[in-house]
Amino acid sequence: MAAQKEVFLLVAVVLLVAFPFSLATEVFFEERFDDGWEDRWVISEWKKSENLSGEWNHTSGKWSGDPQNKGIQTTQDFKYYAISAEFPEFSNKERTLVLQFSVKHEQKLNCGGGYLKLINGTIDQQQFGGDTPYSIMFGPDVCGEKRKRVHMILSRNGQYHNVKRIVSFQLDQLTHVYTFIIRPDASYSILIDNEEKQSGSIFNDWDLLPPRNILDLNAKKPEEWDDKEHMADPEDKKPEGYDDIPAKIPDPSAKKPRNWNVEEKGEWKVPMVKNPEYKGTWKPRKIKNPNYKGKWVVPMIENPEFEDDPYAYVYPNLRYVGIDLWQVRAGSLFDNILICDDAEYARKVADETLGVFKEAEKTAFEKAQKILQDEENKLYGKRVEDEDDDEELDVEETDWEAKLREEDEGNILPVPGLEHEKLDHQRFGGLWESNDELLSDSFPYQELKNGLLWEVQGKWVVQGAINVDIGANPSAEGADEDEGVDDQAVKVVDIVDTFRLQEQPSFDKKQFITFMKRYIKNLTPKLEDDKSELFRKHIEDATKFLLSKLSDLQFFVGESMHDDGGMVFAYYKEGATDPTFLYFAYGLKEIKC
Repeated sequence: MAAQKEVFLLVAVVLLVAFPFSLATEVFFEERFDDGWEDRWVISEWKKSENLSGEWNHTSGKWSGDPQNKGIQTTQDFKYYAISAEFPEFSNKERTLVLQFSVKHEQKLNCGGGYLKLINGTIDQQQFGGDTPYSIMFGPDVCGEKRKRVHMILSRNGQYHNVKRIVSFQLDQLTHVYTFIIRPDASYSILIDNEEKQSGSIFNDWDLLPPRNILDLNAKKPEEWDDKEHMADPEDKKPEGYDDIPAKIPDPSAKKPRNWNVEEKGEWKVPMVKNPEYKGTWKPRKIKNPNYKGKWVVPMIENPEFEDDPYAYVYPNLRYVGIDLWQVRAGSLFDNILICDDAEYARKVADETLGVFKEAEKTAFEKAQKILQDEENKLYGKRVEDEDDDEELDVEETDWEAKLREEDEGNILPVPGLEHEKLDHQRFGGLWESNDELLSDSFPYQELKNGLLWEVQGKWVVQGAINVDIGANPSAEGADEDEGVDDQAVKVVDIVDTFRLQEQPSFDKKQFITFMKRYIKNLTPKLEDDKSELFRKHIEDATKFLLSKLSDLQFFVGESMHDDGGMVFAYYKEGATDPTFLYFAYGLKEIKC
């Protein structure tokens, strides 16, 4: 019997050594997106009726440290994504809460988020989306180069409170692990790739509770309160004759010019100069005020609305984890989601999922970038990089840049009904699924680059002052259409306002070339044979033209936000105050009125 007990104790010790977290750690949810992950997750119907719901792909991405380690990735630009999973309900009261996940933005994210939400209570997972109440939202968010921060939002009584401290992060196209730890003593930590970036007290860094003390708005400064630090010296007297000293006196060095013509200029007068004896308006000197009590400060009083709640950060019925995003450019890949009560276990998981494969992923990424660069070189010519890593094109035609600056030959097409016989009003939209109206023949256009591009002149106008939808041309209405409009009137660009164009984030060169490759691939099969041949022949020249202006371009899509429905470009010519718009002519179709 004693021998059996010794064996049992030995086995117990071995188990504790081999699995140190098994007895102490409680894992509420852990998702590596292995086979069968679809049974654990519900893809929401949110935005599906508006054709704005994006599709997820189960993949390891274009580059990975382990091709067998897959996650879920957004796949379609300008789409909403919503997906959630349920786990056994638990509370974080008197226990540590750890939320951890990895995300990789392969699309070089420049506008959008990569965050998770924890949800308390019961929801309809089929309708989970941006309007669904949540308890915690955590993860990186990007809006341009200057706004990069990790969101840590906690909800309480229907209000959402973001952390008051700014936690930044490295933005690249590799996988990073984000960890949010809330402890029972109300302390917290934020880790990125297992490195602590921020820590502190939840009650100090979030406004979950109203302030304990507030200003007494009924308080008034006592009448006898003297808050003037200095006072006029009562013994200081103004010197006699002080006010008789003039501010200016005749210039003693001035002399009447010899050739002074009295008849033409009148009597000569001595010019006046500042009087060095004049000291300005007399003021008694200042001395310290013996009755000075200091600056009066509004007193603080107890806030009648304050109610202390040491468990303000506790969520008693945590039950779901969800991802809901709006992505201008798709490509974010989520993986390794963990919800547990042990920060050390989470650290170990992060090491296993990131640390082991980090260098391999970096190598795979560099290889993929080289392949992409070689493809660009093959399609658009050899790329030359200068010290700033700015990309330039070097093609066989050495004077292509000068050629781009030449004025394009082309006919200015007249506004129908002004110089020619009245034609039926034409409207143009993209060739794909969207029926967005992008342009109409109310706006004259000029053909560029052998007809592949249409150049259309836009104009700043007062919103509502004109209506171009019936064929009137706002660009030909003259410059005085906003006269008499008050200063509060809203000014808009006519083309943007008329067709409800939606501005999108700008592209860098690599992103633009990637977009063009996809655009060419999608458009070519939709063209008739003669147009397809011309398109393939001249699209490179049109692309170079746009690349030469890339840093100045604004990017627009139609009202339904489908970039596949056609991208519209705008820029300001040198010295111009109104924008010029550029359309891919072969990417437009006539919309019947």
